[in-house]
Amino acid sequence: MPTMVALMTIWDWYTRGFGPLRQLAESLSPQRVQCLKRDLDAYHQHYAVPVGLHMKREYLLTIGRRR
Repeated sequence: MPTMVALMTIWDWYTRGFGPLRQLAESLSPQRVQCLKRDLDAYHQHYAVPVGLHMKREYLLTIGRRR
């Protein structure tokens, strides 16, 4: 389970680096921001491992050739 410091770091990282979440947080009242933060923390609890978080992500790799 991530520590409170790790959860604060996750929140800070997301609100600084993920534009849609940052924009949403900036548009909400302080009370709603706290609810959003609580929900985001609860979501990440599912991915907790002893060293932090482990989230598998699918991705699509596209390889092309310039003509």
